[in-house]
Amino acid sequence: MDELAEETKKGANATDGVALSQETSVSHLTATSGAVVNVQPEVQKNNIGRDLYIVTNISNTCDQYSITENYNDIIQRYEYVKEYNVILGENLLFKKRYTDLLIIQKQRDQSEKKKEICSKGETFQDYLRDIEYEKDKYHITSVDQLFCPEDDGKTPKATVLQGNSGSGKSYTARWIMLRWAQQELYTESFQFIFYLDCKEFSGTSDHITLVELLHYNQSLTQEQILWILKNASKRILFLIDAFDELRPLKSKTTIISLHTSATPEDIICALLSGRLLRESFLLVTTRSMAADRLGKLLKHPQRFTEIMGFSEEGVEKYFEKFFEGKQVSHTQAFDRVKINETLYTACSIPVICWIVCTVLSEAEEAEEEDEDTTRDLETTASIYVHFMLTMREHHSEGLDGSIQSVMRSLSELADEGTKNQQVFFDKKLVPKEISDPANVPFLCKFLLKRVRLVTMFSFVHLSLQEFFASLHYTFMEKEELQEDVGKMLDSLKIHQDLHLLPVILFLFGLSNDNVSDLLSDTCDLSSFACVRTFLEEWLLKALPRARKSPDGQRIEMFLLQCLYELHDRGFARKAVESWGKVVLHSNPLRRPDCWALRYCFQCCPRIPSLSIRGCFITADKMRMLQPILRKCDELMLMVEDLSDNDVKDLILCLDEQTDLKELRVDDSTLSEQSLREILDAVGKQKSVGRLEISVQTVTTGTAVLLTDFMKNKDAKMLLVTDNDDKSLYSSVSMSRKDDDIICPEFEKRLDALQSALCSIMGLRHLELRVKSLTSTWASRALTLLQNSGSSFYISLEENKAGPINAEALYSSLTVLIKDGHFTLSVGEYVTHEVLKRQSPQTRAPLSEIVLTCPRSELSTANWKNLLHIYDNIKSFSEECEGFDEQCAALMSFLSCVPGLKELNLKVMCVTERWASRGFSLMHSCPGLQHLGIVTDGELLRRDGVEEGLCVSLSMANSNGDFMLSIEGRAVATGGLLGFSCAKSLSTQSHSSLSGLSLTCPHSHMSGVTWIHFLRRFQKVNGLTDSCVAFDEQCTTLLSLLHLVAGLKEVGMTVNILSQSWATRTLHLMHSCPSLQAIRLTAGVEAKGLLLEEGIKILQESDRDPGCTLTLNGWRCHKAFEQCTGEGDWSRDCNQRVQLQLCGQTCTEKCLN
Repeated sequence: MDELAEETKKGANATDGVALSQETSVSHLTATSGAVVNVQPEVQKNNIGRDLYIVTNISNTCDQYSITENYNDIIQRYEYVKEYNVILGENLLFKKRYTDLLIIQKQRDQSEKKKEICSKGETFQDYLRDIEYEKDKYHITSVDQLFCPEDDGKTPKATVLQGNSGSGKSYTARWIMLRWAQQELYTESFQFIFYLDCKEFSGTSDHITLVELLHYNQSLTQEQILWILKNASKRILFLIDAFDELRPLKSKTTIISLHTSATPEDIICALLSGRLLRESFLLVTTRSMAADRLGKLLKHPQRFTEIMGFSEEGVEKYFEKFFEGKQVSHTQAFDRVKINETLYTACSIPVICWIVCTVLSEAEEAEEEDEDTTRDLETTASIYVHFMLTMREHHSEGLDGSIQSVMRSLSELADEGTKNQQVFFDKKLVPKEISDPANVPFLCKFLLKRVRLVTMFSFVHLSLQEFFASLHYTFMEKEELQEDVGKMLDSLKIHQDLHLLPVILFLFGLSNDNVSDLLSDTCDLSSFACVRTFLEEWLLKALPRARKSPDGQRIEMFLLQCLYELHDRGFARKAVESWGKVVLHSNPLRRPDCWALRYCFQCCPRIPSLSIRGCFITADKMRMLQPILRKCDELMLMVEDLSDNDVKDLILCLDEQTDLKELRVDDSTLSEQSLREILDAVGKQKSVGRLEISVQTVTTGTAVLLTDFMKNKDAKMLLVTDNDDKSLYSSVSMSRKDDDIICPEFEKRLDALQSALCSIMGLRHLELRVKSLTSTWASRALTLLQNSGSSFYISLEENKAGPINAEALYSSLTVLIKDGHFTLSVGEYVTHEVLKRQSPQTRAPLSEIVLTCPRSELSTANWKNLLHIYDNIKSFSEECEGFDEQCAALMSFLSCVPGLKELNLKVMCVTERWASRGFSLMHSCPGLQHLGIVTDGELLRRDGVEEGLCVSLSMANSNGDFMLSIEGRAVATGGLLGFSCAKSLSTQSHSSLSGLSLTCPHSHMSGVTWIHFLRRFQKVNGLTDSCVAFDEQCTTLLSLLHLVAGLKEVGMTVNILSQSWATRTLHLMHSCPSLQAIRLTAGVEAKGLLLEEGIKILQESDRDPGCTLTLNGWRCHKAFEQCTGEGDWSRDCNQRVQLQLCGQTCTEKCLN
């Protein structure tokens, strides 16, 4: 700095003979500290307009006035931000809007890029949080660290700031300029900054020098600029904005001197490569499309950085700044956006975040206070249309061809990619109408590392690809449009076409009249107008149809999202009124679901009946649903995780005219005062059914509150449970039945409790929840049975919310005495949390025993011995040395239970050893009517089970016959297993044969090697018809049926009745002359197709007249192009039927 100042004092003639006048001496330039000089070059020959700024940090002021004027000029230019919709007279301080961006210093690989592109909502935010959490891995950086030294101490000469269109690159560059001018950034690193916007001179052919380029419209002469470039190059930063806007070089001018004339593109490239002013520094902003071209030009050492957009905190901060001083608070606006996972994800892109904020702000100011009447500007489709129009207007200068042609080609690419679930595209797949994908603002480029670098393209985000896929339908002719949309809607299956759901949602959004108006300049919508009627008709049919589906509630919520996107209150009311009673159970409702539910149901004056249970309705979701909950004539509501601060909102959800069938407040920490407030509010209801409320501590005062409430209100049941180990009681329960109030009081001491329970006359129902279910508790429970009446139920359950207790022997013990029978159930809870802590080697091999015997035999068996044996088995794994011995003890005990009628065992895996034990017990106990061995349902749901012979094995004796039923892994969920919690099967790949049953005389049971039979079933189960080994394995399995003496009946569950299954069925019928009946079911729970080709073979072939063939499934009644896919059964053209073929007759019965 001193050397530079000394040179300036010597005079002007030190710069290669360039003469400087007294008025423009360099000493004037170098005399100020922190000066900022604005340069606006304007080449009059070709009307080039550009902004060029120089920031200096030169001490020893000589002409303070001129330097200060230029300094103030740049601050004035950048102090206010110019947004896309700015109007004359509007001034917005940059500091009032600027929000830090998430910037990383790492080249991400394909998997990370795909994760970013495909993530939505909370999943996307989790991805950004992972980046922030793993700072060292991703090298998170910021604007003030772009030129900090590397680990080896070297400072990069060139830093690239890459980002997609609208990600905030220019926004950041201008912010750097303002902070420079205000002496807040890099004041010690650089003495000069030259800012060049490539948009302004891209394509210019006139030749000028760098000095001339920097000279126009600023107070410094060419001589002064030349002197600065020659003497301060080591302290100069060139900030080159929007490199991607530069056209590829056509000339080959070699620039080696400041005096060489060339096009602006040549000059910029010479600076980038270091051929000109090699010692200077560069900060270059670019889209990913031009990153590889820039990399080939750029001098070293380099640094790569990438703008990821706003983090979750950044989005909220931007909302806070945007809505400062506006009618709507930033919290309200931010919460509105968070419920829509697509918009919430998109808001990480700064330009979309600005569009969303602008739209919400304008809507709030334009509408009444009812925030649900914001017309056409709140749907996801409307926001994306605004984004598309904004990008088209402000970021599409370099596009070749008409806008409409490019949009059409983009939509074709998106449609093809979405249908094929493809997010990366090779350049050859990009339509030829897009001659230069690098200039399309909706695409980004990715270099895939293989043997060589392969250029791939993708949309900025998957949601944008899905939007353009829906836009594809707006370019179609009417006939093609109706056909393609019809095919997509008809083939929609919640299991196999989930990737099309967002496209359908966007289609509903684009069908909104106001959104269509926005698109009219981009697309010819004359044909598209018909699609709205088509979509409305489909939705009205789909609503009642959804209830027949195994995923009915999930489909219903999707249809409500469609109604929200359509945003027509009249049609929403019509659709919801056709819905009737609304039941939403055991299906988590996301915030978007709650918002759609709220919008659609607020269109109706009253709601006849609404039941929401097990949907994870927390306080914020409850507040969201508050307006519609008050509209219900009949309400069942379950909320959870409430605090005392949420009680007032809960009370506001309850209208006095509502028939409150049930209210549950689970997993909450409410005080006694909050409980009092809830009971006071509930007491004003029209009627009250069941109440369950979770509080912090159950005290004597709690019991008094409940007693007073039950005396004055005709409630069916009231249960209060605690979340505190220090409570006097674990729970207090009251119920009203036949006008008697039963209040089992939990005494502090166990003996007192047992005595009190035994003294209650006519005690028929008892439930105890204990901290640790030990043998002491079990013994006392069994003692209570001795004094019970003809009908009695007792349940001991370990508190699932508490910590795991090592003293606990089991999680539940249940005894039921009814109709002269005694049923005992003892078991372990196998939850997801438990599974995560266990390995297959440490999981209990037997998790539940359920048995039934005559009540008269209750006192003859030593039930404590059974509990002891079960406890021992739980402590072993199947590989342990003593396991078989303990299992033998169990089987021995069971075989000695007098009159044992039913037995069900829930195991970790149905192994050969468990199956052998079952067959042996069935053979040795002729009075045993039913024996079931089933895999634990939680293991199946979590796919935590080892491969066994089957999922469930069921045996029965009836009227001298032995019946065997085997169920394997199948495609859908359903109640296949017949007892306890084993009714839920996880969704698996389609198995051609998923179930097999047979009936034969019990006397012939011992003549079959059943384990060999099960092994063969295991080999077939899980295979499809297309597998090479399937036909051979299936033939071997069915041939074993020929060996079953006296075989009477066979049942098979297949994925679909095809020609091959019809042929196999006929072969089985002819090979087993003793067969009396064959039952063939298409699909689990008969949710599969009976194809005409299979039915025809069975009808036209010779059949055994003594064997009745029954077919269950769905049959397509279309004359042509009949349904054939495994998932097509739920289409409107199909009817659930039962066909019975006996002799020469065939009868068909409709079951719907």
